[in-house]
Amino acid sequence: MVKAFRYFTGFTLLFLVMMVLIPVQAFGQDQTGPVIADTPQPDTEILQSTTSNTTEYFFEPVLVSSGAGGIKWHMTYYPTTDPTKWLSIDPVTGILTGTPTNDDVGVYTEIEIFATDDKEKFDKIGPFQIEVVNENDPPERITTSDPGEAKQGTPYTYSLLVKDVDGKHNPAYELKLTPTTKPFWLGHSWLKTSDTTWELSLEGYPENDDVGQAELDFTISDGKATISFSPTLTVTDKNDEPIYVGDTPLASVNEDSEYSFTFEVQEIDMIDTTGDGQPDTREEVNVSSYNLPDWLKNEDGTPAWTGEVPVVSATDPSVYEFQLSGTPVNSDVEPSPYNISLVFEDSRGGQVEVAYALSVYNT
Repeated sequence: MVKAFRYFTGFTLLFLVMMVLIPVQAFGQDQTGPVIADTPQPDTEILQSTTSNTTEYFFEPVLVSSGAGGIKWHMTYYPTTDPTKWLSIDPVTGILTGTPTNDDVGVYTEIEIFATDDKEKFDKIGPFQIEVVNENDPPERITTSDPGEAKQGTPYTYSLLVKDVDGKHNPAYELKLTPTTKPFWLGHSWLKTSDTTWELSLEGYPENDDVGQAELDFTISDGKATISFSPTLTVTDKNDEPIYVGDTPLASVNEDSEYSFTFEVQEIDMIDTTGDGQPDTREEVNVSSYNLPDWLKNEDGTPAWTGEVPVVSATDPSVYEFQLSGTPVNSDVEPSPYNISLVFEDSRGGQVEVAYALSVYNT
């Protein structure tokens, strides 16, 4: 009886011990999940990338234990500060990477990184925040076209748009325009059209003296970075017709008396003969004469008919002079008056006509 009791008691104790130990061991295994090391910790600040400097956010968490295995990583954050537009997490490694730009400047809060195993056990880092700090972005030219050509005698306009994304972070942000070189006929204005854009407007009315190439030089600065706008503006020539600037021709002469008169025509155009875009030579003028009497000659004593080249005035290089002279006799009285026509024509077809009636009086 005693032996049986001892046997039963020993068996019972062994059974009870096994019943206690087995659940405890099983419970301990079930509660073991992923473990992330306390270090390193994510950076909480990064400068935005600019056109001249690219910055990348990088963080790689260290996993001490993978728990039941099959680790998957994900990230949560405060809904109104969504960092996923520039920041991503690798679901396999948990690595955070991203390249923030000016559009991403701001503070992203309540970020948490989770490592979850196949049994839905997890560990996490956070919450923490990341601030994307604004870095100065240089002004940027939006308009790609150059000023092109302006035409003499025609209104000229041109607009250049410039962008600076830093303006959206500060409504009072300004870009400064400095015109260092421009022709006097060309006016300009500088206008802020939005928080991030400015417009340079050029306008003017070039005249004949403005024909050729004009250098422009504008400097645009945000106080830290500067860009230059330095194109060449070409003013193309419009042919200006010769202008008669002389006196009214003498309309009568007595027989056996000398007649002499000098016609003066102005040609204001200069032309480019070298191909460099700059006018360098006065445009020539020819004269054609019609209905001239035989006794009326040009200044060198030869008959004035067509294709004669006037001489340049000694006092004004833009004025051409053409002289007619002669002495009529009695036989020249009857055909008069002579309806004389002189046509002065430049090399591009511009013309001016001087027409008058010349009478020879009998004495």
